[in-house]
Amino acid sequence: MTPTEEKRTYDSLDIFRLLILLRSESPLGRKRISETLGIGEGHARTLLRFLYKGNYINIQKRGVSLTSKGSELLKEVRVQRIVIDLQGLAVDVYNVAVLVKSSRKMVKNGVEQRDESIKAGATGATTLICHQGKLMLPVYPTPQPINEKITDYFRGIFDVEDNDVIIIGSGPSFPLAERGALAAALTLLPKIQKV
Repeated sequence: MTPTEEKRTYDSLDIFRLLILLRSESPLGRKRISETLGIGEGHARTLLRFLYKGNYINIQKRGVSLTSKGSELLKEVRVQRIVIDLQGLAVDVYNVAVLVKSSRKMVKNGVEQRDESIKAGATGATTLICHQGKLMLPVYPTPQPINEKITDYFRGIFDVEDNDVIIIGSGPSFPLAERGALAAALTLLPKIQKV
């Protein structure tokens, strides 16, 4: 490492969580960002500096907000906290659903997404794919349809189309469920992984 290079102390999940936060609430100050994401102010400062240098955020006196470049990274992602009986689809009490547009081809069987959610502190994740207008579990060799009532529920909160993916992160709290859902969604978002 050269003297001018900075050691990266954050990961793609930190970046993704901050971008999602700024999309839903902005402008925000550094203290509010660190409290909401559960990271130290120094960590938040380093993360903000990195994103500012990459032109993903604006930093002004009134707070931090996304630039058009930052917004572009998130155009295919929707996040929604949900409280419903998922009839065996979810593995814990609190659930957060993430819609990732046009990413079905990146899902093998949902195991990679589940594993990433667990690494992030969630209890697990359930991956659903939209195939021929129906939400299905990506079971090999043939995807299995889920309960129509649950499909209707997700259609009510998301604009679900063929080839979209919904990931339901589950955990003992909303923050852990959300962290797991976002970590799982990152497996389908190579543009954000490369930031």
